[in-house]
Amino acid sequence: MQLLDFMKREGLDDEQMAARINKGLPASERCTAKAVNNWKYRQREPDAAKMQRIHDVSTGEVSLSDWAQEPAA
Repeated sequence: MQLLDFMKREGLDDEQMAARINKGLPASERCTAKAVNNWKYRQREPDAAKMQRIHDVSTGEVSLSDWAQEPAA
């Protein structure tokens, strides 16, 4: 599942998704809502640690392999 689709289904905005990703992380490892926006619209790709974190907070619904797939048209 793409990040955008997950966020839509869960009713999350960029700030809320960033908060989920950042929960329990030290300040130096946190992401911004702008970063989440870039990731969900595939303008940028998160680093491996953030991909894993997104996988974890989405309970595996946004998998690591989803980042390699082109979004559905």
